[in-house]
Amino acid sequence: MRAFEQLRHVPLKILGTGPIERELRDYVREKCIPNIQLLGFRSVAEKWDMLRNCLCLVVPSEWYEGFGLVALEAYVARKLVIASRLGGLPYVVEEGKSGLLFEAGRAEELAQKIQYLVDHPADAKRMGEHGRRLSETKYSPEQGYSNLMKIFSQLKAA
Repeated sequence: MRAFEQLRHVPLKILGTGPIERELRDYVREKCIPNIQLLGFRSVAEKWDMLRNCLCLVVPSEWYEGFGLVALEAYVARKLVIASRLGGLPYVVEEGKSGLLFEAGRAEELAQKIQYLVDHPADAKRMGEHGRRLSETKYSPEQGYSNLMKIFSQLKAA
């Protein structure tokens, strides 16, 4: 949210609910940040519609993520991911190829990455297309099955 305070011309839509929702709503209201909308719970169809129509997905995690499943959803929708360089996210988001990375908690760096994409929509589209190819190859169900079978074979041989 601090990054989007610096980018008042760029809309941010936050989906979902959680324990700090009221705190976030109060923050947006007190700071008068008109470009940030907290939309709460949305149906699966609404989520996919929003994802298909956004510039990118931002995953600003400040906690270690084991695996960025939400990043794969963005890839399926042909959207690049801007994620914090923390936990498993840098393994899913290929810097400059399927998205951009920033240091967790560094709002100014995140704002710069977002502004870059606003100024370079062709790069955003290219990265989104690369993410889609990853979802169809590296992260496809068939590849997941193949990887799992390799692990089982290794365990059986051990």
